[in-house]
Amino acid sequence: MASQVRSHPSRATWISPQWLDKKNPIIYTLERSIRGRSEIKFGTKALWVLALTAFLAKPLYTLAPDSKSRKNRISLHTGLFSTSIRDELGSPLTYKGSGIPLYLSYRFAGSRNRHTAALLYSRNQLTPNRYFSVGSHNMQHSRFSFSYGYHHFLMPVFKNRGKVFLGVIWDTHISLRELGYIWNFSNSFGDRISSLDASFFLETRLGRNYRLSFQLDFPLLAVMGRTSYNQRDVETEVVTFNRFLRLKNSFSLERILSPRFNVRFEYRFYYYRYPEPFPVYSAGDHYLVGLTIKL
Repeated sequence: MASQVRSHPSRATWISPQWLDKKNPIIYTLERSIRGRSEIKFGTKALWVLALTAFLAKPLYTLAPDSKSRKNRISLHTGLFSTSIRDELGSPLTYKGSGIPLYLSYRFAGSRNRHTAALLYSRNQLTPNRYFSVGSHNMQHSRFSFSYGYHHFLMPVFKNRGKVFLGVIWDTHISLRELGYIWNFSNSFGDRISSLDASFFLETRLGRNYRLSFQLDFPLLAVMGRTSYNQRDVETEVVTFNRFLRLKNSFSLERILSPRFNVRFEYRFYYYRYPEPFPVYSAGDHYLVGLTIKL
């Protein structure tokens, strides 16, 4: 009996040629892209290759337009991001780095109104833009944001192929930074921003199976909480856009795979500046790919 039990093949066996069907271009491309890479790169490369293949592949059947009853969309994204931070409370240097974000969103895509709720989390290590000995200066950066937005239909564009929406977004952004030095000294600080933003949203169809969208947000009013100079208290104040500047925009290209699934590529950018009492400048780029489920 024991001789009839087969052990589960190892990871190396799964990607070995005997398990590879070279007649399948998707599996063959995936296997070639991940051979010899680490487990982290294995997962990232596999996700990008599968998403790109699904995005470019010829549909197996003629897709019907989205059902009007399926207006609820849940999306999960990941990818790559780069960020740059200068916070003169901790250091006059600019720190830069990259990492892998996680982005989860819910959208209600009505014909006259849109509701969106989104969660974004990222954590990475940043290094200064000036040369120091390896490991002497670094910053551990964690970023978390939650937003809820409402958009209302304004007017059609592009001969009724597109729609323009205007709306407002409530956004809460938390940025935590721990600055480390080679002499075993660390400095922790951060900021918490809750803002009411005005938002412009444009969506248009490209052919039958593609949708392109653009969104631009800027704050009208914000509650800013920052670590004080003694690093024991949090200084909170209400600011307007003349003192607190933040811009956020996004471009996305979505392909309809079936009446229930879409694949989505998205680029997101953010920048904010707060000059007092110690200047803070932060900017970031996100390159995301994800799957959308229509309910």
